[in-house]
Amino acid sequence: MGTRRKARETYGNGSVTKQLGADGRQRKDRRGRLGWRVCVHLGTDAGGRRRKVQRVVYGTLEDARAAAKRLSDEYEHIDRDASEMGFAELCEAWETAMRNANACSDEHLRCSATRLSNVAASMPDKPLAELRRADVEEALAKVRKQRGYSQSTARKVFAITKRVFKFAVDSDWMVRNPCDKMTAPRVVSNVERRSLGMEECSRLREAVDAGIREAAESLKEKESRLSEWSAARAKDKVHERGEVRGVTDISCLVAVRLIMATGMRRGEALGLEWECVELDGGFVTVKQTRNNAGTLKQPKTSAGVRTLCIDDATCDVLKWWKDAQSDALEPLAERGASGHSPVVCNGAGGWVDAGNFDRWWRAYREGIGFGDLLIHELRHTQATLLLGSGADIKTVQTRLGHASAALTLDQYAHAMPANDKAAAELMGAIFGGSPKVA
Repeated sequence: MGTRRKARETYGNGSVTKQLGADGRQRKDRRGRLGWRVCVHLGTDAGGRRRKVQRVVYGTLEDARAAAKRLSDEYEHIDRDASEMGFAELCEAWETAMRNANACSDEHLRCSATRLSNVAASMPDKPLAELRRADVEEALAKVRKQRGYSQSTARKVFAITKRVFKFAVDSDWMVRNPCDKMTAPRVVSNVERRSLGMEECSRLREAVDAGIREAAESLKEKESRLSEWSAARAKDKVHERGEVRGVTDISCLVAVRLIMATGMRRGEALGLEWECVELDGGFVTVKQTRNNAGTLKQPKTSAGVRTLCIDDATCDVLKWWKDAQSDALEPLAERGASGHSPVVCNGAGGWVDAGNFDRWWRAYREGIGFGDLLIHELRHTQATLLLGSGADIKTVQTRLGHASAALTLDQYAHAMPANDKAAAELMGAIFGGSPKVA
């Protein structure tokens, strides 16, 4: 009676087995080397299930044994309990370590924590020891699609994710960083920017104005219902909720109206205060911007601090909103629309968070037929329409807050073919028309 061949060779705390194909024969790579499956056992988890790490190597049996030894040595120093934590717990541990070491500013830490929380929500529910490159790639792609990240933001999210995994490797919680062999998202400098045409711009403006009117009527109805109650009861009801409903929606619509009228950046509109709005003179002054971390900062360059004229229709909207905002927030004992209070405020009279504004915009644009329009493209629209209508480059540069006219030209030169045609016709007129050809 023949003896049965041993299919598995035990090696230390793991094993080496043949990598078999569908035909039952040992697999080979293109160079004819034999395939082996190397497995290292990591004990059991809290549920009693056996944990292990597997790799496929090609070569001789001695090569497979050497690979098993290397794999065993790699995992020998790993903290088995810590490797059971998930990515969300890892992010919390990293944030705590960074704060204790004072390794970065509070603002940077808040921004990083927000981005990591978005990644953690899309990461598979696996312990660190089981996370693979494909899991991380899928999570980052999902977050980018859901959040609408730009190329530069997606690159920053990848960088902070890689940094957190490096922290896990340095802490002996993981053997290798799954981001090491991943390619960071490319940032293409010449990104094609969408700009609305005159007809689309008019349609969007009409939709925003109609939305403001509808929201104003809804706010009046709520105020009239509160007025039927006693003053004390109405105030108690508002204080119980902690906010005045409907104010945030109107504020966001006003922000869109401002961006369309002035070419402001989103952060500049969200950081605008009433003291910077001169309604009698018809202009606003940009002095600060509100970033994703909720911090008010000065513009990056001195050119970002600027005064922008606004049209009469936008000025009328702001005049109405200043009075309506003050009346709506009165039950909360807020100062109303004066001094350092924000033009774009939430229901409690405070600043509107950039993330909340983005979520509102994504939902709102779907309802008005602009499902893929980015809020920053309203800024591009103003520049394109102004240049296409013959406005000089210096005026457009000033309104956009660019540090130099060269930057404006590099980004919006495509908007000037009509001006170039007009210049050609002007030169033709100067030279007296076409020469006569015999």
